[in-house]
Amino acid sequence: IAFTAFLVSMSMARIFGAKHEYVVDGNQELVALGMANVFGGLFGAFPVSGSFSRSAVVSAVGGRTAMHGIVQAAVIMLVLLWLTPLFRALPFAV
Repeated sequence: IAFTAFLVSMSMARIFGAKHEYVVDGNQELVALGMANVFGGLFGAFPVSGSFSRSAVVSAVGGRTAMHGIVQAAVIMLVLLWLTPLFRALPFAV
């Protein structure tokens, strides 16, 4: 699983590196993913990997900073806090 996550991460980094004209260092990517997974494992977190579809959407709309993640988290929080009663009528999965 770790090798597949690294391959996906490197392919995404190379695609976006070519698109936005920056150089990607494979060793730095591997160390960053490894350290994130090691420290995440110490706190019971899920394994770290990237989301190609989310990165593609953010890149397509011109996002260049991590601010999009903060905005997405805020929207999800608002939906969970105030719009959850609208989801009560949905059927439960068995």
